[in-house]
Amino acid sequence: MFPNLIEIGSGCVITTGTCILSYFYNTSDRRFYAGKVVIGKNVFIGMNTLIVNAVNIGDGAIIGAGSIVNRDIPAGEIWGGNPARFIKKLNYEE
Repeated sequence: MFPNLIEIGSGCVITTGTCILSYFYNTSDRRFYAGKVVIGKNVFIGMNTLIVNAVNIGDGAIIGAGSIVNRDIPAGEIWGGNPARFIKKLNYEE
């Protein structure tokens, strides 16, 4: 639904079972909402991840397998879990 609202940057790895939804159902007011999902460049998304709502995932971010992403993820960070939470800032100079 709404594939025109999904933007995926170059160099991304989106593994098997990942589902990207540009819409969500709000149970409090019983309405569907749609918004743009933007996945930056060189993002890695682990297996069976669910991306919901209008979110932005920054360049070089890593999402752990089985995560549920329902908020923006800054560039260069590792997130994981249900719901996805910050794990670590990447330092590419190490």
